[in-house]
Amino acid sequence: MSDYIFISYSQNDALIAKELADTLIKKGKSVWIDYIHLANLKVDEDEDEIKEKAVLSSKFVAIITSPNALSDSFLKDEKNFARDNGKEVVLVKVTPCNINKKMYWRRLKCIDLTNDRDKGIESLLSKIDDSASGPIAPKETVSAVEETQNKLVENPEVVVSPKANNSDGLAALVQELRDDIKLYELTMNSQIKSSYLGVKLLIACSILLILALYLIPELKSVLDDGEAKLKYLSPIGGMIPSGLSTFSINKIKEKKKRLSSLKTCDRKLSRMENGLINYSKIDILGLEDEVFNYINA
Repeated sequence: MSDYIFISYSQNDALIAKELADTLIKKGKSVWIDYIHLANLKVDEDEDEIKEKAVLSSKFVAIITSPNALSDSFLKDEKNFARDNGKEVVLVKVTPCNINKKMYWRRLKCIDLTNDRDKGIESLLSKIDDSASGPIAPKETVSAVEETQNKLVENPEVVVSPKANNSDGLAALVQELRDDIKLYELTMNSQIKSSYLGVKLLIACSILLILALYLIPELKSVLDDGEAKLKYLSPIGGMIPSGLSTFSINKIKEKKKRLSSLKTCDRKLSRMENGLINYSKIDILGLEDEVFNYINA
């Protein structure tokens, strides 16, 4: 294994990434970053293949973290590739951003350079010195999954128990995913309640306003004039559908549908924990992607 770290970043943060890489190189550290290692890429060379090999051989993957990074699909692919192959991912926050609302980001180690850059750089240097490149064995992982599946075919009663999966660290992945699901269930329930409350308040205010126009003598005398009635009641009539569109019933139904899907995923997790269904790391990561799609639908 090599002693370098792989630097992943959004192209919108290219200058920041280059500056950090130069700083680490001056400090005597080895880094892999595309502007150096892909500068002389040949026509017959595959850029993605070179990056994948670099990720797998690195100590860990350092993601230049910023609002740009959180929304960058190419960076997300690199992060997921590293995670799926057992590589540690470390966030290096270079500009203020909220990673707590990002499902796959908030549980990663984060080194913050935004408050005290020098202190952050020292933390990153220490991390590089302390990290050891662990063995990457995706083939063995796949073969282990296939072996388990073959056993299940031969003997349908055989299941993978939670204790067996604990040894592989899968129980921790399950718990992390459950925590994420619970967090977003609470968030979605709160949004649904707020939407219902908004609809009820809008209807109540509209009714009260119309009653006031008819019951308060001063206002009633104004409404006796047909043109005035049209002048005052038309905006009120237009306010109701406009407000209802803001708190759309269809939006509420869509959130409830997504909430139901999340609960289905939660039930599947419970079955995994109780040993009712066989599962592997691939299954957990697949379910994690499914949850992410529901949340961001």
